[in-house]
Amino acid sequence: MITVADPLDLDVLRIRHEFLTVPDLRLSPQEIAASLHVTRHHAEAMLDTLVTEQFLARVGDGAYARTTSIAKSAEPAERRAAIASTET
Repeated sequence: MITVADPLDLDVLRIRHEFLTVPDLRLSPQEIAASLHVTRHHAEAMLDTLVTEQFLARVGDGAYARTTSIAKSAEPAERRAAIASTET
């Protein structure tokens, strides 16, 4: 038996693919909506799904990024702070 995926699921897969292809990618809901030709509401629902799966996280400027790229960008800042605290 062949089943057809829900359109939301297909679009989520497209977004996931984009973030896997470009690891440091940061996109807003508006950019997702425009690139997939969907409503902003639909884009936000897809992004919420990826946040729930802990694949994406919302960053300070309202954009979304992979959770692994956020951890990598925070790591150097944490190291600098640790080094600075030991130097004083």
